[in-house]
Amino acid sequence: MPNLSVIIPIYNAENYIDESIKSVLEQTYKDFELILVDDGSTDGSSKIIQNYQEENPEQIKIITQANRGVSAARNKGINSSNCPYILFLDADDYIQEDMLELMIKEAEETEADLVLCNMRVVKDGSGDLINILFSGEMKNSIESAYDNKGLINTILPSACGKLYRKTLFTENHITFPLGLKIEDLGTIPRLLCHCKKIAKVNRVLYNYRYRKSSLARTYDYKILDVVKNLKTVKEYYIEQKVDKIFHQQLEYLYIDHLLFRSISRISHIKDPGMRDELIESVIQAINDEYPNWMLNKKIKKLPLKKRTYLKLIEKGQVSKLATMKTHLKKRR
Repeated sequence: MPNLSVIIPIYNAENYIDESIKSVLEQTYKDFELILVDDGSTDGSSKIIQNYQEENPEQIKIITQANRGVSAARNKGINSSNCPYILFLDADDYIQEDMLELMIKEAEETEADLVLCNMRVVKDGSGDLINILFSGEMKNSIESAYDNKGLINTILPSACGKLYRKTLFTENHITFPLGLKIEDLGTIPRLLCHCKKIAKVNRVLYNYRYRKSSLARTYDYKILDVVKNLKTVKEYYIEQKVDKIFHQQLEYLYIDHLLFRSISRISHIKDPGMRDELIESVIQAINDEYPNWMLNKKIKKLPLKKRTYLKLIEKGQVSKLATMKTHLKKRR
């Protein structure tokens, strides 16, 4: 049995899947299985992955399903894995050739449940560097979220760029939420409260391709899926009886993903009616869950422009938010 399952959900990725699969097959570490979940592709993706499986029948497993979304595809991959560790790779991204070797080595040496690395954001087409995303502000080489509560907010809320002990999902009955965008946000924080040991390879090992046409950058009412994901996380922490322990971190998760990231996305919407409605909806969402959010301790450490921006929101001066658009930090 291999030591690691690499899971790639695939939907109409014929222009990218070749590079993605090659980056896995050319790894310096070879003790893995590659699970390709074809989520009802209608382009040439199916043929491409079939060709790869014919060439690597012992290492590649193909799962075909009707189009149900990336969450269903990842969940299917987890259920199909026979390995102690899993790693997710998106079909339009690719990894450095030593990623698996370094991540597995760190996991085995530290007995970590989760291993992090940093991510490189590259421009679609040219591959030019756009940004480096650092995941997890670690105080020590091995920690848990209970040792360093700030990890709830500093670990990138992406399923990718991480090596997981599979039991984090299976023993805790955690799956990716179906039918929602930004589904990673509703998943990763739930996993963190079960990680006894978190480690990090402080290198850039994952390459995220920035595409303007990506579904993650569709600006419409689906932005409100962020609210649903955040509620899923909060309710889970309440269920696990750790919501009070992580109150500040959960509250800032709402501040970050609603007042900064979501409003930044909403600012791209051209319809002023929809734009105003969505801004009011996300502000109402945080006021409902955390009415005293402005007292969050992390706000005091933010730059002056961001604190001023949040103050406008607190005072209900929504009409002035447009003038502060440039102060919103744009993130994935």
